[in-house]
Amino acid sequence: MYDEKQIRQIAAAVLEVFKRCQKAPDLVSLGIPSAHIYCSQKTVEQLFGSHAQLTRAADLNSFYYEEGVAISGPKGSTHGYIFGPLLDDDQDPIIELSRSESEALGIDAPVRESLDDYQSGACRIVGPLGAVACKKGAIIPRRSLNLPDYAAEQLQLKDKDTVSIDTQGVDGTIYENVIVNVTTDGRHELMLTRDEAQAAGLKHGDCVKIIKK
Repeated sequence: MYDEKQIRQIAAAVLEVFKRCQKAPDLVSLGIPSAHIYCSQKTVEQLFGSHAQLTRAADLNSFYYEEGVAISGPKGSTHGYIFGPLLDDDQDPIIELSRSESEALGIDAPVRESLDDYQSGACRIVGPLGAVACKKGAIIPRRSLNLPDYAAEQLQLKDKDTVSIDTQGVDGTIYENVIVNVTTDGRHELMLTRDEAQAAGLKHGDCVKIIKK
């Protein structure tokens, strides 16, 4: 749970995004998440113990928790974070990796829209007090664009539309078929895997431009 100070900080961050969107809603920053999982409170307790409560990251613009886990496959393991919000208890964990991470771990992870575990890969999640064997759930997330509802309205875009993204960098990379996720929590960013960002010479926080089809 957030205390009063954190709530004020979140409100200020959302307001700042809103002001920026009003000026240039077609410009968004880049997010490059490392290996991470989405899971339920039930899974959290399997990994961290009964009644465990996770700690939200200090960066209140982020949607991950400070507690780390190991994501393991036939060839090895890597460190990962838990992303919020937590899933319902009847939902299985979703593990999102870059292509290079999945290959290094020996996990057969298909490209899927975030949180879509259809015909996905198997792996093991290990916490300090327990482990969870996942028969499915490992994917390479499809590139996506998180847009606040007010920015989407300005750009005349709706949830699940697709757009192109101009990186505006020296390489002049254009990303096609980027799926739009309309949000109500202020998120305003393009999400790429580390592999995609490195190939275009991009770093976290870089500004990119939306191109409507």
